[in-house]
Amino acid sequence: MDIVSREELRELMEEQHEHCVSIFLPTHRSGAEIQQDSIRLKNLLRNCEDQLVALGMRSTEIQDLLGPAQALLQDSLFWHYQSEGLAVFLSPTMFRFFRVPARFDEMCLVARGFQLKRLLQLLANDTLYYILALSKKHVRLYLGTHHTVGEVDIDTIPHSLAEALKYDEYEKQVQFRSQPMGGSRAAGKGGGRGMAIYYGQGGSEDQSKTNLLRYFQQIDKGLAEFLGNSHAPLVIAGVDYLLPIYREANSYSHLLPEGVAGSPERMGTEELHRRSWSIVQPFVLQKQREAADRYSNLSNTERVSNDIRQLLPAAMQGRVETLFVGTGVQYWGTYDTSTFEVILHKDYQPGDEDLLNEAALYTLLNKGTVYAVEGIAIPDDLPVAGVLRY
Repeated sequence: MDIVSREELRELMEEQHEHCVSIFLPTHRSGAEIQQDSIRLKNLLRNCEDQLVALGMRSTEIQDLLGPAQALLQDSLFWHYQSEGLAVFLSPTMFRFFRVPARFDEMCLVARGFQLKRLLQLLANDTLYYILALSKKHVRLYLGTHHTVGEVDIDTIPHSLAEALKYDEYEKQVQFRSQPMGGSRAAGKGGGRGMAIYYGQGGSEDQSKTNLLRYFQQIDKGLAEFLGNSHAPLVIAGVDYLLPIYREANSYSHLLPEGVAGSPERMGTEELHRRSWSIVQPFVLQKQREAADRYSNLSNTERVSNDIRQLLPAAMQGRVETLFVGTGVQYWGTYDTSTFEVILHKDYQPGDEDLLNEAALYTLLNKGTVYAVEGIAIPDDLPVAGVLRY
């Protein structure tokens, strides 16, 4: 599974070309459906070709543009390492794809910029969370949403206690302690031959906890490097005695106070997702309720707006604190980045952007909070609503 970072999001947003191709499709992790996934992409690429022909693009240019995605059709290994959804972005100078834990409806669209709003459920602060599954032998990081979960490839953390403490070398150079045999333990008494006591993976209870704490400190350090400035909640999962030791090592400020108790390997991914979401859901709903209440409390002031012609320029200027957007709604139109003039069109016209998409993305890039809501289920029952910082 791939993580969409804010830096990558910015690069995708900054790519402006008349022929930017955005493709979304559902995918499968296993089973016979895997074969159908590549067929879906093939059909979507044909749809893209039709759109590009209608825009006056020549056949050779179309093949050059879509070539990297066409190559994926023949990559059988690629299709065996999928998540719930695949997003593909192509332009004359860029090719990116993301395998993500989000179910997409099939779509291919050619526009002046990439269509990124469908990634908001992975970037917005309302549903994205991480699960850190801990044991002595395995460590796994998962990215979850309300409906999906997928394992994240992360190379900044040790993946076992043995790896963290380098036991191959550790056992060759075991700790040695000499004690008098048959005499007093007091120093200088008893004399005679010493007895070698070896401490390997066992050892005293204090030593075992010390090793676990060192192990978890290395995990915490690597996780901090990986998560960066993320505000996503983190849930830890593991047998009872491991959880308080990890909390002692933790430095991530968004670790939730409740964890999933039990062996992650024994409970499986589906149960891990179900139990972790039951912990995250109240936190998510509380934050969204607080955001909606704040909107209501400010409703008679100039700090709130449901007009995209005001919200989009404000988002570009970094003035949007919280934005609610309907994921199934489009506001087509254009905007001028120098004058901040926004022009709305009733239907899509060549050169148009989805202005809700742009407002949400600029809000995220300027460290605002976005709640991407299915349909029209946001304050005032409108497709967009926002709280301004000033």
